[in-house]
Amino acid sequence: MKKRTYYLICMGVILVIALIMSVKGGLFSAGERAEIFRILSDSFFVPGVLFVGAGALSWGASKGTYDMLSYGCGRMARHFVPGMDKEKYSSFYRYKQQRDEGGRGWKPHVLLSGLIALLIAGVFMALYFL
Repeated sequence: MKKRTYYLICMGVILVIALIMSVKGGLFSAGERAEIFRILSDSFFVPGVLFVGAGALSWGASKGTYDMLSYGCGRMARHFVPGMDKEKYSSFYRYKQQRDEGGRGWKPHVLLSGLIALLIAGVFMALYFL
């Protein structure tokens, strides 16, 4: 899939969330201009924060931040689930080496789409205060 498609999907999801929040917030029943801009600002702020947070977590995971947590949870689960290999990795060092060999990617389109949504929310907030 092309990179542009990922951005379009993320922005589509953001727009759907913003539309649902706008309708729930009473966009079509708001009378004043300032009230409309407040509702639109709130509607774009929430998905923007969600997407920026997900993109930041993705970036952190690509740097190996959660390797120890993943290794420990997997090792603990192997003790309780019958039939799983008890010693899949001989050590954490081996586990980390294998993860690094596979390559680590992150989702910059999620982070950038969230930043765009926050920028849109900021524009609506500025219009609210004018």
